[in-house]
Amino acid sequence: MKKMNLILASLLIGGMLQAQQIEDFDLTKGAGAYGHKKLKDAPKRVFIAEFFINYQLMYSAAEVARGGSQMGGGFRGDAKASLTLGIPGISTEKLQESVDNLYKEYTDKLKTAGFEIIEAEEVAATEYMSEWNRSKGGTINEAQNPGYLNVTPTGYEFFYKKITKDGRGKGTFLDYTPKLSKALGGAIIAKVNLVIPVFEDGESQASKALAKTAGGVAKVVARANYRISPSEWVATKTLKGGFSITSYSNFGHTESMKKQGFANYTIKKPVKIEGVFDPKKKYKAVESAASQMSGTNMGAFTIFNVDDRELNRVQAVECDPEKFLNGAYEASQKFIMKSMNSFLDFATK
Repeated sequence: MKKMNLILASLLIGGMLQAQQIEDFDLTKGAGAYGHKKLKDAPKRVFIAEFFINYQLMYSAAEVARGGSQMGGGFRGDAKASLTLGIPGISTEKLQESVDNLYKEYTDKLKTAGFEIIEAEEVAATEYMSEWNRSKGGTINEAQNPGYLNVTPTGYEFFYKKITKDGRGKGTFLDYTPKLSKALGGAIIAKVNLVIPVFEDGESQASKALAKTAGGVAKVVARANYRISPSEWVATKTLKGGFSITSYSNFGHTESMKKQGFANYTIKKPVKIEGVFDPKKKYKAVESAASQMSGTNMGAFTIFNVDDRELNRVQAVECDPEKFLNGAYEASQKFIMKSMNSFLDFATK
């Protein structure tokens, strides 16, 4: 018996040592939340319209210092620096397994609380969704958010309005929750979307200002900050500037103007995932422009012959894959279960 107790104790200690340090955090009620208490009157049926977890495994940024005439004379060419960071060794199968487990915990909690999960067949049969496309989860999408892997649960089915030129699935500009809920007899529409970036801009504002004042230097600086982010900007070639992806968990119900409620849970600040990357280490790409003080005199004009310069730096950022996966799982689980518990407080008590 003593030997068995020692084995159990060692297993428990080992499990605690493997756990990541996820600081406690509070969810906030995001924009559009209203009528929470009316969720209790909604049918005990839920359609999970979204369950998307987005993991950043690649980061890319570029800076251009435009050339031209210099103060004090001469001419300077363009300089461009680009930095690409990638995280090797992360198993896509393990990412899929993590999301499958998160989804199972999510649906099990709903079922235990007395809710029926509405299947995709019933949703597809509604007039409202008749022109939407149907897709199965379990296939990792690299095009949805450049630099991120968009992971959906295996066996899960969801709907999208159309596919963009760059392979992204899109819904509608306006939230479709009220119309879909009404089409399903007032059923609750649930959505989960998490964005888990690793990298961010690592250059201080003072350094940027100094480089801009001096001119002729293109510099990109990044650092690791592993976290669940409230919102992240994603650059893309097909959309001007890019687009924003956000972290949220929400539940909406609409039967009529009087019978409706919407609970939207977000975070005000990032949920940090510690112990995976060195937050002090910086990754840089720096290129200085070529310049020429005196050109060739061509009468009324002076011709300068200055080449543009470009630096493309690609770097692998190593980490412990197990810590990476465990950290993302634990942070995601905390976010999802906090929102679920808050929803159940309104919907069942």
